[in-house]
Order: sequence, then C-alpha cells, then structure tokens
Amino acid sequence: EIMKISAVIPVYNAEKYIYRCINSVISQTYTNWEIVFVDDGSTDKSVEIITQFASTEKRIKLYHQSNKGPGSARNLGIKHVQGEIVVFIDSDDYIDRDYFLQLSKAMTRYDLVFINVAQVSSSGSIIKNENMYQYKKLDKDTLLRQQMTGRIPWGGVRKAVRMQLITKNNILFSNLLVGEECLYSFKVLKSAQTYGFLSAKIDYFYVN
Repeated sequence: EIMKISAVIPVYNAEKYIYRCINSVISQTYTNWEIVFVDDGSTDKSVEIITQFASTEKRIKLYHQSNKGPGSARNLGIKHVQGEIVVFIDSDDYIDRDYFLQLSKAMTRYDLVFINVAQVSSSGSIIKNENMYQYKKLDKDTLLRQQMTGRIPWGGVRKAVRMQLITKNNILFSNLLVGEECLYSFKVLKSAQTYGFLSAKIDYFYVN
C-alpha cells in the first residue's frame, strides 16, 4: 500500500527558516507526499517564498487565514489534507531525509507512530535528544499519564497519525495561543487502537 503522507505546516513570518524546512521535505527519499502550508497572516516574505516553490512543485499547497495562531492554522490544514497519514512540521524546523520512508513502513501497522526529535540550535548543533523510542515498552495508560504530567514529551510534531483516526474521532487542535497541542496529542493517543515508535534514529530537528 503506497500511502500519501501529508505534512501540515503552519507559517507565521518564517522567512529566515522556511527554505531549509521546505528543502528537507522536497529531498525526502519517499516521494508520495504533499505539503499543506497554512499562512497565518504573515507579513514578511514567507508567502512569496512558498509561492515560488509551489509554482514548480505541485505537491505543495498553500492556504491563508488572518492571524489566529498555530492551533487554528493546523485545523485549517487538517481540512485540506488529502493523504492517509498526517504529520505536523513547524516552519522553522526540518526533517531527516528518510523520515517519510521509515514512516510509510511503520504506518502499515499502526494508527499512530511516535518519532525521535532532537532540539537543535539555529546553526544545527544538538542541544537535547528526545528519544521517544525508549518508551516503547510502556502501556498506553502509563504513556498517557506520563505525557499529561510532562515527564514524557508529547508535542504535535512528535507523531504521525492516520487521518481516519482524526476524522472518526473529530480531533482538532484548540485555538488557545499556548498549549494548543496538548488536547490533540492526548486525544489521538487515547483514540489509537495501535501505536508504535520509529527506531532510534533522529527524524525531526526542532530548532530552538
């Protein structure tokens, strides 16, 4: 089964980082993907840069809204997703080139897959590794409780989810400006029948 992976990327004034972000998706070894950009009322050159990429790359889509925050932007992105799998990427972050390839294999078995994240400085040196793979033996209840109390990271970018799970359970981000990802994160894990972890490689670079 060749699954399409949809990357939803909210954008607000990200002109400094957006090239690196887009290039990390365009250079994926797995090719069945789309990017759903949601411009959250940017006032810099972000939209111009994305439009330029989209003019030659039909897998890039761009939608706009007035500035309502990242939760609301991700929700608009979810509405336009055409793939079976959804991942979230922040516009100042970037991903490993085999991320989607590994994901496409894992998602044949799971509703939800956790990935490994490294927090990096803007020059790319690693500040902190968040290896989600180390939690693979925990049962769902323990994982959920420890995420809710903040002992285990849970943010939206740290997982890939089957779209079916999101639509069937009507899961959205909240429109809060801070913490908009937590309800989404806890709900997808709670609703997932099956979940897994990508192996010990770092897939996502979270720029601090």
